[in-house]
Amino acid sequence: YKNDFTELGILGRGGGGEVVKVRNRLDKRIYAIKKIPLLEEKGRFAKSGAEQNRKIRREVTTISRMTHKNIVRYYQAWVEDGKAENDSANNSKCDLVNENK
Repeated sequence: YKNDFTELGILGRGGGGEVVKVRNRLDKRIYAIKKIPLLEEKGRFAKSGAEQNRKIRREVTTISRMTHKNIVRYYQAWVEDGKAENDSANNSKCDLVNENK
């Protein structure tokens, strides 16, 4: 994520994560990325973590299929391992949507 994008600011925060405004280093376009922390799927909370992460992945699948004039276009999603700078979770799922129409 940090290699591909330059963060320009936070667009919003909520219970499901945060949306940041970024510039792609390669194509120089502006995008909004929704960053969602994934829960741990081992240990004491393995079952609830796995269930929550399943719901998040289902949301990604659903959004990727949607096309509507009032819904921002979806481009891709990915999962990153490791603790990123300023992230409170070990993994995060990111949705890439284009702000340019």
